[in-house]
Amino acid sequence: MSTGPHDGRGPGAFERDGDQRLRTLVGCIGDAVIATDAAGNVTLLNPVAASLCGVTEPEAVGRPLRDIFRIVNERTRLPVDSPVEEVLATGQTTELANHTVLLGPDGRETPIDDSAAPIIDGGRLSGIVLVFRDVTEKRRAAEANERLAAIVESSDDIIASKDLDGVITSWNRGAERILGYTAEEVIGQHISIIMPP
Repeated sequence: MSTGPHDGRGPGAFERDGDQRLRTLVGCIGDAVIATDAAGNVTLLNPVAASLCGVTEPEAVGRPLRDIFRIVNERTRLPVDSPVEEVLATGQTTELANHTVLLGPDGRETPIDDSAAPIIDGGRLSGIVLVFRDVTEKRRAAEANERLAAIVESSDDIIASKDLDGVITSWNRGAERILGYTAEEVIGQHISIIMPP
């Protein structure tokens, strides 16, 4: 059965069906999604966004985005400009700077990455769509890698790595001091330059 303006269900039936399909689609997305009108007031948010922002959709719809999407710089604790405000001002897609934290109403802090894009309807900006995700695990992994790299680099022991073909891929200061080769001299070279076959 086709749906449309002439399906006998009256004016607006197609728009209501389309709106419900859009809500269903947005609800299935694994990232948080919030849509606003041209004034920056929330018109839709999916369950992931509701959970991260600590609000329900009925509580959020109609409110200014800044009331439910409060973000600060993780290091300075200063408020971060909303990407939605930037899109409203420029009409261009934008992304948040690194180290942005979403503040929940319960005090929970969630590190996020996000982007905002204009919704263009009939050639004019009619709203903004904001897509963001919790990057807590990604940040933890990056911090763990940074700590490991610092340990390796500061070790007095030789710590080097090579790929399966025997090509040196890393070389720490301990290796430089003990073996006398700088990282620049050996990285990319075959391990045989320091270890005979």
